[in-house]
Parts: sequence; C-alpha cells; structure tokens
Amino acid sequence: MRHESQISINGAVAQPLLLSLTSLMAMECQKVQCNDISRAGEYRGIFNYRGVPLQELLRPARIKKLDEAFKKPVDLAIVVKNRAGEKSVLSWGEIFTASPATSFSRLAAARCSPAIPTATAATRNRFTLSDSPPLQRTVSYPKLVISGDHRADRCLEGISEISVVEFPAHAGDRKLDPLHASTLKIFGDLKKPQSLTTLPSQLARWGINIFQVGDGRLYHGPGEYTFTGVGLVKLLTSAGISSDLNAVVMIWSPDGYRALFSLGELLLGREGDSFLLAVGEIEILALPE
Repeated sequence: MRHESQISINGAVAQPLLLSLTSLMAMECQKVQCNDISRAGEYRGIFNYRGVPLQELLRPARIKKLDEAFKKPVDLAIVVKNRAGEKSVLSWGEIFTASPATSFSRLAAARCSPAIPTATAATRNRFTLSDSPPLQRTVSYPKLVISGDHRADRCLEGISEISVVEFPAHAGDRKLDPLHASTLKIFGDLKKPQSLTTLPSQLARWGINIFQVGDGRLYHGPGEYTFTGVGLVKLLTSAGISSDLNAVVMIWSPDGYRALFSLGELLLGREGDSFLLAVGEIEILALPE
C-alpha cells in the first residue's frame, strides 16, 4: 500500500506539525506560474501551480526561539528538504515581511497544469528555448515553488520537511547611544574577508526614502527616512561570495540586532538588487548539519 506524502514542520517552533498532501489540498490555495528554467539554462516547461503559501503553513506552528533577548524572527532560516535529501534555504523575511507579491510566491504546491504553447510551426523556430518542453512530465508533490525567482534552482519536488533554524546569538552593546559602527566587517564563507571603515568607493552609491514601520511601535515617523549606501549584492560579490544558494547572510548591528537573508533570495530573487547596505557587520554562514 502506498503511503500518502506528508510534510513535517519542526525546529524552532512551539507546535510541530505533520501535514498530509490531502490536508494541504483542503487548505485555501494560491495560484502562481513558475517558469522552470535553471541557472544552467535547462528548460523543463512552464507550469501553473496551486498550493499553500509557506507563511500559512508556518504561522500555526508558532516560533519559539532560544534567544529570548531577541525575540524577532528576522534572523531565522527556513530549510526545506525533500525525500531525496535535497534542500533549499529561504529566509524568514522573504516569506513573511517581503512585498505580498513576493511572500505569496513561495508556496507548497499540491497540483499543477502545464502552459501550452500557442505558437504555430511557422513561428516556433524564432524561440530560443526548446520546442518540445516536457509538458506531461511527472511532478512529485508536495513541491516547493518559488515563482518570484529569476531561475527555478530553489524549487524542490517531493518535499517532506520544513525546518525553522535559529543561529547562535551574537553579543552586542545595547547601550550604544547614538548607535553607530566604526567598521564594516565581511567574513565567513567567502574568498576575500574585509574590514572597511568606509563603503568601497568603486561601488555605485544610491539612496532610498522609506516610511519606517515595525512590529513594536509600528510607524516610526514623522516623515520619511533617507538612507544612502551601496547595493548589498554588489558588496558581497566584491568580497568573493560563493554561488551556494543554500548559504545564508547574517547582518549584525553593534547593538546585536540582526537580520538574515538567504543567498538564494539575493542572487535569484527579483528584489535582490534592491537591498541597500549603509552600515553593519556581515557574516556568511553555512547551515548546521
């Protein structure tokens, strides 16, 4: 007798969960289109998926961190594994705090249908991709679908586990007033660790105006905040960051506040080039085995 596929939700959560494919299909679903094209250029078709956003699966599990001094979940990694032992790493932020279009593009899919080409034989030779995509190939469910990425390398079929990973705390001085950083350190799994007193002059600077909001006091007004710095991806590239999409980037401030990004969201995500770095400390981390 064939057993039904299940997803275990575990790690730094108060309520571990075990969801069957049937229960997944019974939940309210979103529909997204995923262009299954890898960084290597392999084309495996274009599919319309229906599934449940990851945030809707994680929310009832409720986060439970060991570091009670820093209760915000923005430093957590979400590791999705499949039955073959493969994994994809996402950040808490890209699932919960990104724009709605980005957040809801990360889902556990339970069904799909292929997009059928409408080109005629006379026009098909203009296409640069394969004329015969594998429209009828078997998809192993549940499938992690990240339709917001430029490439489909982080998509994962036959997922069986979603684990919330908390990294060790980092000491900080919460009494700094005003809060400032005299140096910017970039270290960890990269070719050229750096300690900078100013942002690299060879990298283009740009600015952004934002209305700052947070979970605590919500609106931090009055008015807009203006930040000027360099692109985070450009800075990491200049330091020789690896192309391992399962690495994570932890950014620390001197008071111990931190935020985690997955390298996948920075290198493949459509919003990757919009991240700006003004000050901080950056550590490139490998996930614990």
